[in-house]
Amino acid sequence: MNGRTLFFSRFKALISDFWSLSILIMIVIISVMAAWISKNSEKAPMTVAIVNHDTGECGKKLENILSLDDTYRFCFVSKKEALRMTAVSEAHSMFEISEDFTEKIKNRRFDDLISEMVMKDTVELDSVREIIINSVIKVWIEELASDDLKNVADYTEAEMESFYVEAEEIWKGDIILDVVDHPYSDGKEKIEIRHDNPGLRWYAALVFLYLLLSGTWMMEYGRKGLVERIKQNGYPVWLVFLWQSLPGLIISVIGFIFTALYSGGSEGMKLIPAFVIYLIGITGMAYVVCVICRRFSTLLMVAPVMGLVVSTVSGLFAGVPDWADLWNRVSVIFPGHWFNEAVTFKSHMLIGIIVSLAWVLISVCIQNIVFRYRRKSAF
Repeated sequence: MNGRTLFFSRFKALISDFWSLSILIMIVIISVMAAWISKNSEKAPMTVAIVNHDTGECGKKLENILSLDDTYRFCFVSKKEALRMTAVSEAHSMFEISEDFTEKIKNRRFDDLISEMVMKDTVELDSVREIIINSVIKVWIEELASDDLKNVADYTEAEMESFYVEAEEIWKGDIILDVVDHPYSDGKEKIEIRHDNPGLRWYAALVFLYLLLSGTWMMEYGRKGLVERIKQNGYPVWLVFLWQSLPGLIISVIGFIFTALYSGGSEGMKLIPAFVIYLIGITGMAYVVCVICRRFSTLLMVAPVMGLVVSTVSGLFAGVPDWADLWNRVSVIFPGHWFNEAVTFKSHMLIGIIVSLAWVLISVCIQNIVFRYRRKSAF
């Protein structure tokens, strides 16, 4: 039996099989859509609820300055409405301007000017705070300059009005305080913080389902006695599976490249080695499931559940929430966990290789055990 012949015949069957290709194309489309939705949601400004308890002029000035910012959509509402918006995640966070804000600014007191309330899973707090802090400083500087100018006897009302107009134009420009995140460096290795990529994670999750379903060829041929003939010829069954799986892996990598080019660009292309390691691991997992399922109808029911559970626990569909720390601990045995780590650039390549190879070895061991005690081989 020639492995190269098995490889090319399987590859030809895959590229000419409309059903198989349609599944992979659908996976690519879904992954690209996930990346597109993520990109567009990042472009849309987040809403921040502002509750202004101050009736003075400084509170109004702070509102005007915040309304000029286009990074976030500052929404000025009542406290009841702000609480509702924050509770249902309609607002990113909620800030309250104290009722004595004007009085404190004029008296040059800066304690308890603004209070904030956020939900547990709120992110990007530093950037929101930066804008709020800058806006308060702008109000304070304007009030301070205005106070000093009023003490000048020959400063007219028209000149004061001109000062306020000029100040408003200045506030439209550069910020005063800039909060910058610096990458950590220990002098040897520079660790950069990069954005994770939902498109690549979704593709990896769904391609596991594709590989599970691609194992059905073993079941179909098993019924016709092909595997029995393979065993009689002394050719290892796992090697047949390897040769017949390689075309699916190659096509999966091609699909990954298309997804990476759209959603990750050059950064996404750097993840190809991590994805190949992940593919090796989930091929072993798919092999285990195919051997245990035995029948095509059983695999058809098990594959979607298996793919969904493993990918969800591994954090591929979405990040593992803080309260599900047990998920995170359990998922270390799955290749998807380590690919997810690679996507979020917490790279543990060596551990990922070990986990993937372990699944390949497990699959071979289970195959030997199952076929030793079954009179008829059936995947």
